[in-house]
Amino acid sequence: CAVPLALLSAFQTSIWLSEEALWTNAVRWAPQKVRPKIQLARAVVPERALALLSEAKSIAPDDPDIASEEGLVYLSQGRPALALAPFGRALALKPNDAAAISNRGVALFQLGQNEAARADFERALLLDPCFESARRNLRQLGVDVAPAAHCPQ
Repeated sequence: CAVPLALLSAFQTSIWLSEEALWTNAVRWAPQKVRPKIQLARAVVPERALALLSEAKSIAPDDPDIASEEGLVYLSQGRPALALAPFGRALALKPNDAAAISNRGVALFQLGQNEAARADFERALLLDPCFESARRNLRQLGVDVAPAAHCPQ
């Protein structure tokens, strides 16, 4: 009786050894759920990530998180021009998403559109004054940004 339990325990432990293994298992057990596909997309190579996000989009075409994640994959590949459309789609679905706005700003910055990027980073900070990523991106543009008050460090 102890041997089967030990084998089961070893198998379950192996699932937690990597993020990819964990989320692959989650997708296997919940193939119609979007969140595990997004999480797995973050742990795999970009080509596989885009395929997973396409599957997720077929399940939930109006989920802004899928579009944002697709944009992030394109950014990770150094393809900011391709990232703009997914970020635009995410913002059409959820206009006040500070992260999507800031990420679109990153794509614009990488394309040399510094004023548009600055506008996105500033808008993201207006929506979420504690959004450190937007603050850091503004500093990269040479904008003097005051530290956030009342924000957790």
